[in-house]
Amino acid sequence: MLYGLTANEGHSLAGFIFGGTVFYGGLAGFCAGVFAYTKYSGQSFLKYMNFWAPYIALAQSFGRIGCLLNGCCYGKESESAIAIGYPADHPANGASLLPVPIMESVACLLLAIFLFRRKFDNYEQKGNFIIYLAAYAAIRFVLEFARGDEIRGIYWMFSTSQWISLGILISLAALFLKTKNSGDAREKQSEYFVRGKAKKTA
Repeated sequence: MLYGLTANEGHSLAGFIFGGTVFYGGLAGFCAGVFAYTKYSGQSFLKYMNFWAPYIALAQSFGRIGCLLNGCCYGKESESAIAIGYPADHPANGASLLPVPIMESVACLLLAIFLFRRKFDNYEQKGNFIIYLAAYAAIRFVLEFARGDEIRGIYWMFSTSQWISLGILISLAALFLKTKNSGDAREKQSEYFVRGKAKKTA
């Protein structure tokens, strides 16, 4: 579905292999595979994803270097000092572009380092996957404004990936509020129980 929304090279096998695919589709497929495996084996989905989160971020960091070398996922035209010149046969026609792949590569590397530190400081790695999802969604949403390639698709001023990022952030915020409210309710219930027990003892 994500490929269909963003591709402009048709739905041929060659078009699928050489361009148009997006990271979020791969992540969704990976999550679906892990979910199916953990469901079948009776194990914890979140435990597995917490383990893999730093490795996913690290793989993304290297993957974006591949994007730079391939000439895809490029930024908007810019005359800034950090802009990178592209060859004349590139869609940018030899213009200097913002190095968005390098920006995302560095951001994902820093995220991976942070998650690896949590992984080794806290053996249970609780929350790593949620942190990864929130951080990457925020990174991707911001960097998409600097992208210059049209293959990603633009819908109502945001790209496909930005809409997905917003969906992830809103879902995580709703989950956080729900968890917080449930925790507050349990805390009040526990406090009420303790007070009641203290009154009976008195």
